Amino acid sequence: MAQLAIWMRHLRQVIANRHRALPCSLLLCATIALLTATPLFAQATGIGGIQGNIIDGNGTVVPHADVTAVNTETGVQVTRESTLSGTFSIAPLQAGNYNVEVVAKGFQRLLQEKVPVVSSSILGLTLKLMPGPEPLTINVTDKPMVLGHNVTSEGKSIAGNLYTQTPSRSSTGSFQDLMPGVTMAQNSGSIQGTVNNSTTAAVPLFRDPIHDGAADPVIVWNRARKTWWMLYTNRRADLAGGGGVTWVHGTHIGIAESSDGGAHWKYVSEADIPLPQPDYTLWAPEVFYTGGLYHMFLTVVPGTFTDWNHPRHILHLTSKDLLHWKPLANVNLESDRTIDACVFQLKDGAWRLWYKNEADSSKVYFSDSSDLVHWTPKGIATTNHGEGPVVFQWRGSYWLINDPHAGLAVFRSDSDALTIWHQQPLNLLREPGTQPTDRAIGNHADVVVDGSGRAWLFYFTSQGGADAQGHDPGWSRRSVLHVTELHEANGILTVDRNAPATIHMLPPPINKKSDMLGAW
Repeated sequence: MAQLAIWMRHLRQVIANRHRALPCSLLLCATIALLTATPLFAQATGIGGIQGNIIDGNGTVVPHADVTAVNTETGVQVTRESTLSGTFSIAPLQAGNYNVEVVAKGFQRLLQEKVPVVSSSILGLTLKLMPGPEPLTINVTDKPMVLGHNVTSEGKSIAGNLYTQTPSRSSTGSFQDLMPGVTMAQNSGSIQGTVNNSTTAAVPLFRDPIHDGAADPVIVWNRARKTWWMLYTNRRADLAGGGGVTWVHGTHIGIAESSDGGAHWKYVSEADIPLPQPDYTLWAPEVFYTGGLYHMFLTVVPGTFTDWNHPRHILHLTSKDLLHWKPLANVNLESDRTIDACVFQLKDGAWRLWYKNEADSSKVYFSDSSDLVHWTPKGIATTNHGEGPVVFQWRGSYWLINDPHAGLAVFRSDSDALTIWHQQPLNLLREPGTQPTDRAIGNHADVVVDGSGRAWLFYFTSQGGADAQGHDPGWSRRSVLHVTELHEANGILTVDRNAPATIHMLPPPINKKSDMLGAW
């Protein structure tokens, strides 16, 4: 049902005005048309899709296969799971060439390169998997070993390649030579080992495949799926027309998933958040787990506007699965211009909420609660003009990071009261990076302290300057997500954004914001 809901939303975007509900009969007809590969995207220039079947060597359908389409030019990727009947459908996609990868339990990985997606049409594929375990990739080379395989596209044969590389025994050298991330020890006749599964994170870490405007990420461990989920503001960077800052309004919350510890992320869907009106704006989710539920504190703007001069408030929601959310109540704070919530549990068990108060020069304020429902305003936390506060405990201190649009400001507190903060001299990510898509100051971050005690900074960058595309006047609206590791020395936090982020986040007990407090 969740997938169907997302299809409905995509169809509304393409066929009609997004903010006008379609009659049920029309919506049903549109869905049937899409599933039968009728070109429904004629009204959206440059939009197409891929659908097809996953089968094995005997022609038997393969359910629950992960099918990922990666745009070879932009790196934007979308993943869908094949149904019980072995079918899959990935749309909408920007026209262009895609590498299509299929992974399924009991089968070797299939990679089909340069699959063409054409504007206003849906490409049909039949993808055949070969039996066997998914290969263990030791290294990626320019000329990997190739096992020939074919797929069909509407009756036309397309050359397919299955890339594998498997370690082999050697008369010289050791197992450690083949697997340098593995340490082995002999103990009473048995072999014990510890595997370092860290992987270099993608750059950019993630691009939103719907609007290409991912921002304001928050990372949370999905307890049911045993994967990391990322919820983010899905800014409409691709919006045509609309004056002023309309493109930053009318936004929804996107969801991406990482099954490799945070190195690579795949789009899941938009979060299912009921709203009084479909044109409401959603910004900057804060998400955490406690008491058997996921809690979200979300910025809500009651409409879609061309400027910033409108009320906004923080809404408390709960969920059992991180996808479907139930609104509880608005958080009562000092003004009707409060955004960008961050929640942290104090040592005495009380909860503290930090947020940007735009009614007072965008200073960071804070409020306290014993039950996450009733909040008592306490005043100003930091006097700098910053948004997106994130608070965490790490390496013997408490830290607060916010975004003053000049890199990320860092504050430290050594008291459990968390009322006195000392700002360090230099902001993080104040100087643009050197890697493509990261050559801008860092914005609005989240921090994960993982189960190993390492701390990771997730942030977004706008795409302008050295990465601007002259043929696209709206390129500066686009934004992507990145990750870098935090380091601490003598009470100062630093990062090296240009160094590869070798990451494999271990899940925390529950609390991702502390290496000392343990589970909430």
